[in-house]
Amino acid sequence: RSANENERVAAAYQIRRLVSRAGRELGGEMFARFEEDLYNQLFALVHSNHVYEKLGGVLAVEALIGAPSAEPETKGIKFANVLSNALKQQCNVETRTGSGLQHGGASRAFVTKTAAALGRLAKR
Repeated sequence: RSANENERVAAAYQIRRLVSRAGRELGGEMFARFEEDLYNQLFALVHSNHVYEKLGGVLAVEALIGAPSAEPETKGIKFANVLSNALKQQCNVETRTGSGLQHGGASRAFVTKTAAALGRLAKR
């Protein structure tokens, strides 16, 4: 939620370390439930009405691209769907309301970071 980019990046990589540790320490079913709960929270951030929450969610999702997963074969698909839908939603809202002008750099940063995360997913 922070407006500070460095804090969002640090939090995203802290989440990645937490997921890596949980993957080592939790059993398969428990790790899958943990991961699903975490993803639901991150996906809610990505779809938030607050641009800094959106940015934090995108950074966290991007940080988790290479992290361990209970379902690695479907993780990339989930991430790609959430990010592409959020990107479409943001572009539609900005087109209808001109809100990109109100949020300026933060809104552009969301679009840029989301597109970059999608590109990184496509390369995997």
